[in-house]
Amino acid sequence: MVDTGKYTESEATILHHFFTNTGDTYFLKNFPDPEVAALFVASYSRNKKTLLDMFLDTLIDLDIIEPHNKPIKKQIKDLKKQDSTSDIEAKIKELNLELYSESSTELRQIRPDLVAESFSKWAQKITNIENDKDSKELMETLGPKAQGLFAVWADKYGHDSLKDMAHGLGFACENVSNIFSVILEDHRLGDYQEKSTRYLEFSEGSVLLPKEFAGTIWESKINENTRIVMQTYRTVLEDIVNYLKANRKKPNEIKDSAWDAAIKAEAFDNARYILPTRIKTNIGQISNARTLAEQLSEMLVSSIAEVRERAQEIKTEAEKVFPTLLVNVYKNKHMAEAKETMRNIGLVLEDKLKSHRYNENSVKLIDCTNDLDNKIIASMLYEAVSPKYTWQDCYDLTSSMAIEEKVTIVETFFANRVHEHDRVDVLTGKTETRMYNHMPMHALDGGKLKFEIVMDYGAFRDVHRHRRASQRRQLLTTDLGFEIPRMVKEIGGEMEAKYIEAMTHSANLYNELRNSGEFPPEVLQYIPNFAFRISETIEMFYVLPLRTTPQGHFAYRKLFQQMFLEVRDVMPLISEHIKPDMNEYQLGRLKQEQRYFTKAEERGLDESQLIKPG
Repeated sequence: MVDTGKYTESEATILHHFFTNTGDTYFLKNFPDPEVAALFVASYSRNKKTLLDMFLDTLIDLDIIEPHNKPIKKQIKDLKKQDSTSDIEAKIKELNLELYSESSTELRQIRPDLVAESFSKWAQKITNIENDKDSKELMETLGPKAQGLFAVWADKYGHDSLKDMAHGLGFACENVSNIFSVILEDHRLGDYQEKSTRYLEFSEGSVLLPKEFAGTIWESKINENTRIVMQTYRTVLEDIVNYLKANRKKPNEIKDSAWDAAIKAEAFDNARYILPTRIKTNIGQISNARTLAEQLSEMLVSSIAEVRERAQEIKTEAEKVFPTLLVNVYKNKHMAEAKETMRNIGLVLEDKLKSHRYNENSVKLIDCTNDLDNKIIASMLYEAVSPKYTWQDCYDLTSSMAIEEKVTIVETFFANRVHEHDRVDVLTGKTETRMYNHMPMHALDGGKLKFEIVMDYGAFRDVHRHRRASQRRQLLTTDLGFEIPRMVKEIGGEMEAKYIEAMTHSANLYNELRNSGEFPPEVLQYIPNFAFRISETIEMFYVLPLRTTPQGHFAYRKLFQQMFLEVRDVMPLISEHIKPDMNEYQLGRLKQEQRYFTKAEERGLDESQLIKPG
């Protein structure tokens, strides 16, 4: 059991019942429903706090505990004066909460009202109020508060990310680098939520000193680089906010709160280029034991100390929850040796390679299935005809069809994809009509499109999360140069000069470390900033509409717009129905923020319940 001393004895009692320890790596346990665990893990992306602190804050919001007289510390609240603090602690220790809901094999669809009901019942167990009258009173008190708390998340950021998290058991890794988080998220079968660089501000204290450099002659140089880049980050962030307030005019119909949030969001989107990859993040994962075992077997033999050590911590904590399933996780030394052998082969063959490198953010279609339109249309027909006909029969027919017939099939297949749907606000009871755009995913499985993308590391992190895609990437270096974000270019002058100076300092430090020969290339990835470019191949196009929405980051919006232009040339019929947003936007998140603050006002949510950039 890890006890950091950060929490009071009462808090620790609660936390140790629901988490395997109170350190930086821990598993969730004893949660009443997977929905509740999912919501806490999903909160990572918009919150600076640890999951443990968010958990305690939620208990405060639901009146289960109350704030202590010290800002961080809290204590158990005796709601009805029926139990002393020690009595409540004892009852918590005796709880035997069910992990899964009554739906057993089928997980319930996550809705704020169901989560609120689940959480309220759980609260009743914690406080042990058995009297019917008191129980009813507690439900009446907790129900609306829980609904408000969870509806804020579900309505601003959508339900899909919460659904992703509603299975298996979860764990948290906090204060890890962005190098670690990418390696953890490489596995395509896990579900992840991570601290957002697009929504939260970072400080110099948020930067990790990798163990490989600690205590060496390089430590002071790395600390100096941290000071320079984080100072630049703060300056650029503040200057962009001030510039936008002075040079952008707020439309009359836009709320002040939404305008301020959109400006802050735009500033974060530009300033994040300066963050070094060793910036600390918090990440939550929910997966099954098999996925976790595969992750650990690779991570335990990593050439990066942080990855090896965190993997061992995860394994130790996981064994408390999966006492038998993870006992025999092995260190996959064979894979590590194969990677090293391939790297040596690559070094030998580099002299024979002809370079076609492009040192700017770009998308290039490098391979695709021949006759892609006809093969996808054949796959559409294949499901519609009787079993006596093969896929080849469908393809032969499709290939001989007139263009008008093909268009009819495609349009019929995609008909009613965009439709209206009434959605009830669980807090106000009002019904609103929303437009939904459903892409029949299996329709696009009739062939392959492989792209090579060169992008800044920040954009890569966003693209990397699309786990349905098959991705292969090169190591991050400073060799491909760095991007200058659009607001830094627009403002120019001293700000742009400082930005370039900070990036150049990182590049020079990287080259010094590489030339020293003391560190493997994987470890050197800690030095570049998010602005530096990385190259990878990726097979996908199903996310084109998703990643070109106005609220998306301008870096990856441009990449996916370029990807669509490449797709359109090789599959003109099908591409007509992909529908990406090809427009450019200033303050792209303004519409999203306006909708959020309008709904919050309708619900009567107070300032403390709102989620804002910062």
